[in-house]
Amino acid sequence: MSCSENGKNQAEMVQQLKRNPSSYRDFWNGFDDKKFVFTSPFLSKHKLPKEWRSSLILETMIGQDVEHAMQSNDMMGINPYLLQLALGKFEDELSEYFEEIKEEERKREKAERLRKREMLFAYDGTYKVQLGLNRGTIDGQIYQDLGSILFTLNRGQPKLDENNILYQALGLNEINFSLDYDGYMIVSGKFLDEIKSERRCAYLAGNLKSDKKFNPKSSQNCGASGQSLSMRFEKISDDVNFDFVDEKELKKTRW
Repeated sequence: MSCSENGKNQAEMVQQLKRNPSSYRDFWNGFDDKKFVFTSPFLSKHKLPKEWRSSLILETMIGQDVEHAMQSNDMMGINPYLLQLALGKFEDELSEYFEEIKEEERKREKAERLRKREMLFAYDGTYKVQLGLNRGTIDGQIYQDLGSILFTLNRGQPKLDENNILYQALGLNEINFSLDYDGYMIVSGKFLDEIKSERRCAYLAGNLKSDKKFNPKSSQNCGASGQSLSMRFEKISDDVNFDFVDEKELKKTRW
């Protein structure tokens, strides 16, 4: 009870911990993992199973008497196993302390989730999406304008106007939208090629805050060079129930 490597003996440490359980950090450096393993084999096996196993393997490899080292009492330093016995309910107090820390962490994580959700909801509204196809020809590429379709974000949930003729003609029911809280959105899936009537892949990405035109990106199942779908986004109203048939608003949103 009197030996110490950091200026305190176990009796003093017990009293300190009873007064202030969180102060264990002040003298935790009084022993290292190796000393913990050999002076408190049962506790260390439970608390530090990986370190316990690796320390025993290391000692065996260098020819040390592992059993003697574990059973001997001549190693200097503070024995946390004896501290635990001396403190009695200290482990319960320490558990409460760590639970308080975990609760604070949960509160911070919840606050961060709410903050990001509010940032996501800031993009809510109605968007005009100009659709087109980039077609390869002998002389290069030509762009074919297909028309526009409404796209809404309602509490971060994306939806295309299913009543638009382009929705059915291009099979846009297989197109998915993934929006991040910073405004970065990925458009992925398959659509119907207007000429060949075949399903072709699409994997476009852009930022709703800064990019009107979304550019093709390569994914696991869709190469950037082989894509033909073109999409341009323009927010036309913060109202998710915006009526696009209003002639004045329609003129404002023409490209």
